[in-house]
Amino acid sequence: MNIAIIGAGPAGIISARNAIKAGHSVVLFEKNTRIGGIWNPWSGGAYRNACMQNSRYTFHYTGFPPWRYR
Repeated sequence: MNIAIIGAGPAGIISARNAIKAGHSVVLFEKNTRIGGIWNPWSGGAYRNACMQNSRYTFHYTGFPPWRYR
């Protein structure tokens, strides 16, 4: 099955990963030049003065541990 996903934020990225793992062909569309959505530091975030304080070792995508991708 061919699947189009609009937005390469956290939900779009994990949706694409899951669809690919299930054997589907995926095209991921993103309007910005960088992926990550509200997690992208250049996007300005979801809220004007929001700040998230989580360890990258405890808050990451399953299958993509941060220590493997430095």
